[in-house]
Amino acid sequence: MERLEWYDSGIITRLTFVFTNGTRSPPAKSYSAEPITQFEVPKKTSIGQVRFGLDKSPYLVSIAMADKNGKDIVDLSGNLQRWPRECIKSVELEKHEHIVGAEVDVDDSRTEKV
Repeated sequence: MERLEWYDSGIITRLTFVFTNGTRSPPAKSYSAEPITQFEVPKKTSIGQVRFGLDKSPYLVSIAMADKNGKDIVDLSGNLQRWPRECIKSVELEKHEHIVGAEVDVDDSRTEKV
């Protein structure tokens, strides 16, 4: 994965995963407006864990990533920390596994897969 893109409206919306070959999940123009905030994953970083945090609504309020050694890469919660959150899904990768795609619910009627 090369970067994450999202829109911060107090919660994380318009979440987009961008891979090193330029593939986006979901594809461009899937949302009514494109995400404007970005986080570039450092080059040669091997992602070992992705944690998704939700508040009680449940809205996505944080995404955290760690490398294969458990060292934090980023916690994309920023000003969202004012709400209580809990990690409801933690994806841990084995040494030989890599993120090569993502499935993102764009709205209630469709899911985008890459």
